[in-house]
Amino acid sequence: MEKRADLFPGTRKVNLKRLFKLSVHSLLTSCSKEEFSVAFSRFSSAEQTRLHLLFIQAEEQKRLIKTRVEQLREETSRPSNMAY
Repeated sequence: MEKRADLFPGTRKVNLKRLFKLSVHSLLTSCSKEEFSVAFSRFSSAEQTRLHLLFIQAEEQKRLIKTRVEQLREETSRPSNMAY
């Protein structure tokens, strides 16, 4: 599948720009451990840590899903090079 991306000029640059934007967005919207401690102050330190890790994992999964959806949109919007 990686070879297919090379068939379209400029695809690598577009992919890098998109990944950079996603990375910056995730950094700007991430929730710090301290913020979690304040929000869940009634929970123990271990529970806060587990909740924070779960949050980070969920955010990463969300980012991966968004990336994949965008890739599928690009793939389906490209004109097909297949001859019938």
